Amino acid sequence: MTILHLSPDMRVDGNLTQNDLGTTLQPGDETIAALADQDGQDAPQIEPTPTTAETDTLGPELTEPDAITLSTIETEPLASPEVDTSGQTIAPAPSDTDAPVMAAFAAPVTETASASLAAPAGITVRSADELMKALASARGGETIVLADGDYGSLSISGKAFSSYVTITSATPLGATFDDITISNSSFVRIDGVHVDSPSNGSGAASLVHVTGGSHDVEILNNEVNGRVDGDYSGYYGLSSSEGARNVTFANNYVHDVKNGGAFFNTDQLDVVGNTIDYIGNDSFKFLGVKNTLVENNTGARNIFPSDGAHLDFIQFQGSDSSDVVIRGNVFLPGTRSDVQGIFMDDARYTNILIEQNIIVTSMIRGISVSSGSNVVARNNTVLDVQGTGSKATFVIVDGESYGNIQGGYENFSGLGEKGGNLTLQQTDTDSPWHYDKFFANADRGVGITLADLAPVDGSLVEKYGAYDRLQELLGAGPTDPTDPTDPTDPTDPTDPTDPTDPTDPTDPTDPTDPTDPTDPTDPTDPTDPTDPAKGKLLFGLPGAVAINSSTDVVEVAPDPTLEIAAGTISFTFEADRIGGKQGLLARDASYYEGGGNHLSAYLDGDRLNVRFQDGKGDQVISVGGIKAGTEYDLQITFDGTQVEVFVDGASIGSADFSMTWTDNAEYMQIGGLGWASKTGQPGFAYPLDGTISNVAVADARLTPTEMTDLIGKAGWPDPDPTPDPDPTPDPDPEPALDVVYSQTGDIVISSAADVVEEAPTAALALQEATIALTFAADRLGGTQGLLARDASYYQGGGNHLSAYLEGDTLNVRFQDGSGDRVFRFDGIDAQTEYDLQITFDGARVEVFLDGTSLGEAAFGTTWAKNGEYMQIGALGWASDTGKAGFGYVFDGTISDVYVVEGVHGTDEIAGLIASASAGDEMVFASRTADSPQDVLLLTDPVEPGLTAPLSDPALVEPTPEQQTETFGADDFLFA
Repeated sequence: MTILHLSPDMRVDGNLTQNDLGTTLQPGDETIAALADQDGQDAPQIEPTPTTAETDTLGPELTEPDAITLSTIETEPLASPEVDTSGQTIAPAPSDTDAPVMAAFAAPVTETASASLAAPAGITVRSADELMKALASARGGETIVLADGDYGSLSISGKAFSSYVTITSATPLGATFDDITISNSSFVRIDGVHVDSPSNGSGAASLVHVTGGSHDVEILNNEVNGRVDGDYSGYYGLSSSEGARNVTFANNYVHDVKNGGAFFNTDQLDVVGNTIDYIGNDSFKFLGVKNTLVENNTGARNIFPSDGAHLDFIQFQGSDSSDVVIRGNVFLPGTRSDVQGIFMDDARYTNILIEQNIIVTSMIRGISVSSGSNVVARNNTVLDVQGTGSKATFVIVDGESYGNIQGGYENFSGLGEKGGNLTLQQTDTDSPWHYDKFFANADRGVGITLADLAPVDGSLVEKYGAYDRLQELLGAGPTDPTDPTDPTDPTDPTDPTDPTDPTDPTDPTDPTDPTDPTDPTDPTDPTDPTDPAKGKLLFGLPGAVAINSSTDVVEVAPDPTLEIAAGTISFTFEADRIGGKQGLLARDASYYEGGGNHLSAYLDGDRLNVRFQDGKGDQVISVGGIKAGTEYDLQITFDGTQVEVFVDGASIGSADFSMTWTDNAEYMQIGGLGWASKTGQPGFAYPLDGTISNVAVADARLTPTEMTDLIGKAGWPDPDPTPDPDPTPDPDPEPALDVVYSQTGDIVISSAADVVEEAPTAALALQEATIALTFAADRLGGTQGLLARDASYYQGGGNHLSAYLEGDTLNVRFQDGSGDRVFRFDGIDAQTEYDLQITFDGARVEVFLDGTSLGEAAFGTTWAKNGEYMQIGALGWASDTGKAGFGYVFDGTISDVYVVEGVHGTDEIAGLIASASAGDEMVFASRTADSPQDVLLLTDPVEPGLTAPLSDPALVEPTPEQQTETFGADDFLFA
């Protein structure tokens, strides 16, 4: 169980003092801060502990003592094959000074067990100096416990830990910081501290900022605020930017800032369970994010904007975003209703799922997506506030919209059940479709509470809108949703609440086990018919499945054989790398679709999570300390009353939980996660990078010894039914890359005479491109050009590019005609080879060094109208547009220079270079204005630089082995 703590320093209307509040939130509880029926009176705020410094970074988060119980079983990290099996719940007793301010509309609370959460054990520090020394000596896995006190500004930069290093407060929120910045670092967790700025800051500064390509960072259970003085003009509370990835902001309380959170150019982002209040502008902002989950957050009730402010609850803008799930978020106005709900504009949005959100606003755009593909908005409740702003609030998306409740007005032609949605009105209580016929008091307007939205029994609210989320928040629990009208369910890349279903209902321990008469000569019958008490093997995938992309994931169609009340799932897994989410095994679908008895087992960083769902709630059992390159035996059991998980034969946790597979009709993924798919349909995300071996499913709840015995007695069949394709000595070639320029081999440069300078050609007029080269400097010092297509200032339109060394720092500078974007990497060594790869597509730029991203950004560089000379080994950035000329000559060697049309991954470019170097049949050549074909694909090697048309376009079509395959029951070992 995870305990989130709230600050003792609370006040309501300036009258409540310390010790006036002290309760623990239970399912359905409403906090005073957001839900109390105060009719316009101020809600509670946090009184800050004075600190002494101003920050100019991006913001933190908050939570406080004894506030919320999450449904997670967390055990200590795996330090050896021994695993903590206590499974006990240990939580601090509520104190008189604990106040429920956090998570006004908290996520559904589910009963759970947990490893001890008593006073944290680890390295105790008492000053900022001691903290920095502890961080300097940390390697990975350490917990640094902070004594109460002020630690000033914290900056963690260039720290690549091997596993999570946790910084936490001995007393929840007792350790305070002015601000926190994490840059170019990995595996950092900030948990349970108070970021309390002594100033108001600027509107562009952040209090908690994750940036500079940082990855695997968690910001959990913190309180984050600017100065508490009624000035809301400064700071982002929480933020991420500049290519950060696998970042989690969860269960934080942010207040007294301008914007609650701002998340830019981030991949694998989770923003979950945060509460925002007392702000001057937007609760949440997003720009250019991918694989993002925005779930169960609460928007600010108390908003105090400046004149002309454009207010939004959740705003996406400015740069394309993709693979986003926005689910279960709540905005109820306390001071201002002129706040747009979920607003996605000024970019294009791909694979977007918006569901189970509750929004009350006086603006027309309750939920709005202006441009997108595979956009689905379903089962949301958006209601209008009468008398201000628009007279209606709608769901308006460039995609599918169904199952929603929206607010119209009297005599509106779309009232009632129309177009798959339910539209209500609040202007005439005597007319049909009035709010009062469906909700307790939904026309209350500003100051509305969750209780005002209590559904009228038997009304259509039980069929439409965010009914399940509302029931969770009101403490009634969700229903089993059936959604027959959902035609397309975009993938949900970041759904950490989707559990696996491995409960074993019958624990058969029969001491008088008869002999096993199974015929060992029958390899296709793994069952033991004479020992039903020990279970029957229903599914088997013997051997190892190596997975490093989505094409390797095994997806098994639903089969009646697996409709079991009790079961045991076992397999062995080994991750080649640790970082981000990676699916192991799942039978799951979006939310609680199809009855909701779902199961998902996955890695999130170095933590193994097994998530069970029963249609009403979630149960997660997890353990940390998973290491790359190490095999683990995982076993999951369920029986409709209890679930349990074993790692390497030892239990890591169990719980009373009612999951069963009796009605589970979902596809099963091995090596992926299908938790965002439509019920009964294939589809998955988060493929494993590693190996899964010997997958087995039995129809009883078994101990690890019993499961091993059952598999041993049955014998594995001939693995012919496995989906691995038969090896062929001459596979079809991979699709050819569109190489428009190449210089293979080494270019040794020591003077201006050695620089390669290429005149502009039509072939290089690229909207999007990938540039790759290898360089080794003979010396370091001063400025040395690597590759450039540049001119003085922004001449010629200004879409310029220059890559160069300055001392031991690598710089890659993009220009778009109005501004610059520079990526830097310190620590280049002389006499050392480095692989540099640069990509742009007119909307986004990214730089890789030795296969690792140095960062990405939303930026408009394109070569479509770039008419500059290209230099290899120098810089032309001072030349006149369209003219030759350069300076800053490189001293060293540049090799294998390629310009390829389109944005490509490092693996693709590495394959291209390897093919060219080996003289393979696929040979790439330069394209010129006189040769419109893109690439050579000949039966015999040719010299680099030869230009010829593509011999046979059919040769570059993807082979069947490159496509993701779906397998049915006949392909595997079913009884």
